[in-house]
Amino acid sequence: SKDAEVLNGQDPTLFTVSYHATQADADDLMNGLVSPYTNVINPQPIYVAITNTVTGCSISTQSFNIEVQEAAEANSDMEPILYELCDDNMEIDGDPTNDSVQFDLSTLDEDVLDGQDPLNYTVTYYASFD
Repeated sequence: SKDAEVLNGQDPTLFTVSYHATQADADDLMNGLVSPYTNVINPQPIYVAITNTVTGCSISTQSFNIEVQEAAEANSDMEPILYELCDDNMEIDGDPTNDSVQFDLSTLDEDVLDGQDPLNYTVTYYASFD
């Protein structure tokens, strides 16, 4: 809730905050939006009304926009990404028998992004889901 931000220090026991899809609804204290709210356009302006609970007087001069941003989706086609390297004398430790090879995971970024614009995302890798 943005109530505390909207009230900006005013006592929430003396003021109520309501949110509206139009300025006219906020002015008339009609058709208040309920939470959770699903936007109908993107971005969408939300109009705010503050009402004094003692006097009933209200003001509706504030507004803000809500906006849905594109989410990242790793490996969206769900095709397994196979990354294999051979343990030979070419790797860093020089031991071809210890089943240890250094992988450069950043070479998989394109496969993980699966067509998403790499300029919009940062790919990081972790040893576990925890």
